[in-house]
Amino acid sequence: MMEPGSTGKGLLHTFLQREGTWLARGTYTDLQGKRSRFEGRAEISHSRETWINRSWMELEGRPPVRIENDYEIRPFGPGELQTTWQSENQAIGRLKGRFTLVGDTIISDFATDDGLYCGFEFLLLQADGSYLNRGVFFKGARLFSIWEAVLARSG
Repeated sequence: MMEPGSTGKGLLHTFLQREGTWLARGTYTDLQGKRSRFEGRAEISHSRETWINRSWMELEGRPPVRIENDYEIRPFGPGELQTTWQSENQAIGRLKGRFTLVGDTIISDFATDDGLYCGFEFLLLQADGSYLNRGVFFKGARLFSIWEAVLARSG
């Protein structure tokens, strides 16, 4: 029997599927093409009914800009490769999305209720246990932002 969320090859993703804290470092590029370095944190906790991902990233600058999201995730069922999530964002409203497991990659697609904002991101598991993260966010048909980061488990 496969563990919940297993990809069928025995791979269990440590991000999302295990409780813990992750630290992120990367680069964020806004719609004007301005690049900013950022640091962030994601804290994953599990209950039987819901997994929570409390996360933030803080962009360098004067003043620094902090982006926060709290995700409520439906836990993966036995053998499931996809689950749903939702998040409230102060600036844009509710986001709804999916996490899909594809081998060593977690892919997420998401949109606001009104469809104005949408995006995609992936987390690629690295040999050292960290994740390479890349994402893109759109407002309507227009590119709003992109980011790239490395997430490493803390502790």
